[in-house]
Amino acid sequence: MLLSALDIYVASQGSGTIGEYDASSGATVNAPLISGLNAPAGIVGYGPDLYVENSGAGEIGQYSANGGTENASLISIAAGANAMAFSYGQLFITNSAAGTVAQYDTNSTMSNPALISGLNGPAGIAVTSTDIYVANSTTGVIGQYTTSGATVNASLITGLDDPRQMVVSGSDLFVVESGKGVIDEYTTSGVPVKQSLVANLGDPVGIALFGSDLYVTNNDLGTIGEYTTSGATVNVALVSGLDQPVGIYVAPPPLTLTDPALPTAINVGQSYTITWTGGYSTDTVDIWAEGGPRNVWISLASNLPDLDGSYTWNTTNVLHGWYYFQATDHFATGQSYDVNSPNYLHIVDPAANAPNISLSNPVQAGESVAQGDTYNINFTATDGAGDTNPIFVQLWVYSGDTGQWTVLPNANYLPASQTPYAWNTTGVAPGWYSFAAHATNGDQWSYAASPGWVNVTVPVPTIAFTTPTPGQSVAAGGTFNLDWNITGLSTSDAANSTVQIWAQHLVDGSPVWSEIAASVSASAGTYTWTVPTAPGAGTYYAFSIWLNDGDDWWAQSSPNWLQAT
Repeated sequence: MLLSALDIYVASQGSGTIGEYDASSGATVNAPLISGLNAPAGIVGYGPDLYVENSGAGEIGQYSANGGTENASLISIAAGANAMAFSYGQLFITNSAAGTVAQYDTNSTMSNPALISGLNGPAGIAVTSTDIYVANSTTGVIGQYTTSGATVNASLITGLDDPRQMVVSGSDLFVVESGKGVIDEYTTSGVPVKQSLVANLGDPVGIALFGSDLYVTNNDLGTIGEYTTSGATVNVALVSGLDQPVGIYVAPPPLTLTDPALPTAINVGQSYTITWTGGYSTDTVDIWAEGGPRNVWISLASNLPDLDGSYTWNTTNVLHGWYYFQATDHFATGQSYDVNSPNYLHIVDPAANAPNISLSNPVQAGESVAQGDTYNINFTATDGAGDTNPIFVQLWVYSGDTGQWTVLPNANYLPASQTPYAWNTTGVAPGWYSFAAHATNGDQWSYAASPGWVNVTVPVPTIAFTTPTPGQSVAAGGTFNLDWNITGLSTSDAANSTVQIWAQHLVDGSPVWSEIAASVSASAGTYTWTVPTAPGAGTYYAFSIWLNDGDDWWAQSSPNWLQAT
């Protein structure tokens, strides 16, 4: 595979844009790729995404490499933030005014608002897997810290004139010294290798590295220059005509799966070649397939060199069905990202027939179930002739009242062996329902309708008193067990319902009601009541039970009276 051409992405503060240019010729690819920004400064990339520091607006935006906006306000940042670096899924952002470095992940979650503090005008940052290098423009010092924020050497390099952006290459650190208009080279331990490696740059600000080439933005000249890491000039004005260029990011186009470009079909046993473009030459690629009858991800190949550009899949013994592909691009640094195929591959078994599916209930004559109870739906699914693929079933319910079909809960992809399906009718509207079953072997479907309908009914409970019995009496001050039976509730409602109990007696011929229990479990079936000593002997009591299932109330009075003696 030929490695795709490099792209340069540059933030121009004067025009508020991100421009894209060809790194080999300097030709404009898209300017502006992104526009409408407010003083854009730092720019980094991760796989197919660009992260842009829109410092004037106080935010980090996320964009696709083709300029599409994914989230223009992914992260809110403080005013004065002016440099950014990326490593292992983490963004590190300097805040010049606050003198800090903050850490975020690419999902906008702040890991540490002041990972490093006590800095003096931090204007540049470079990050490796273990270390962070920060350029303090005010004091001319570069400090070294761990990625957890611990200080390694706060004065690793001193005596610089307005240091700005930096890049790390192995054990070398390349530093933009803006005040002198030069690029310096040091080891990552702070030892000078060559000061003024590149000179006479005007007002250099940003720097990017790819391979053995350095790309430098000249803010006052409006150019991007290209130099080797040994200091040789490749093109002093590779890109020109920019308006205050600052941040810069250089990379090949992200890895892209190019096949299947269109829906494609092959027979089981044939081979299919999956191809890709883009990515770094030092990257490795994992290939995955998702689909088939089980609709799961399977690993096809791991750690393929990016330069291979393709992988041939032998589909012998592969289950027939539709498959999509995903490639995971692993950077040499250990970072990775995923991309998906533009279309699907249909692996066909010409000998396979659609599966068999049937529903045995509700019976044609119709059935009923109390709202809140469980109704079992029985289905049978088997392979069609010539097929050995596993079968999966989808169950649907049709409401005769609304005329709508919906997939039953947790019944979108049931194994054929899972029967019956228990339909919980809690909350289901009363009415008649029928069912349908769809069975698939991965790329063929069969359909069956239920023989009949089931009627979901709202139960009307019955409250029956078993005490007091006719003529029953209890001494005033003694205890009396009020007993009842409740029928007609669904199983779940019966378990969760409560009763409120009232007692009535007569005073001068007028009824006097009093609540004797505010809430008792309906399923208890009994309540022990202490008979009042006043009015005392000779008083007759009747009772009323109010039943509540959480939604509705029902009431029933006792047919008999209790005499206090």
